[in-house]
Amino acid sequence: MRWNAIFRYRKATTSQRDSNGFLTQPVAAPFVDGGLCQVERNAPAQHRIATDGQEFVYTYQIFVPVSFATKIAIGDTLQISMQSGEVFSSAVLGTDTTNKKHLAIWV
Repeated sequence: MRWNAIFRYRKATTSQRDSNGFLTQPVAAPFVDGGLCQVERNAPAQHRIATDGQEFVYTYQIFVPVSFATKIAIGDTLQISMQSGEVFSSAVLGTDTTNKKHLAIWV
């Protein structure tokens, strides 16, 4: 079952070094408004094995317009606001661009 929601996204920050060469904590970028999406919850969580053999588990699959395929990448953070008022944030674990109508994002 899919629920309607609104999503916002934040690009992953890259680590930076200070003048002495030590890693510094980068300032998190603000969330950017994305738009409407549909959310599907997987209970129990889905277990996937990527083509390179890496395993990951995801709980939500988010369906967004395909125009965001170049903007959202693995490691970015999504903030989902459900119609019920529930808001949650999670890192992007994977994407599926094989459908021409929507981009599937696993969080």
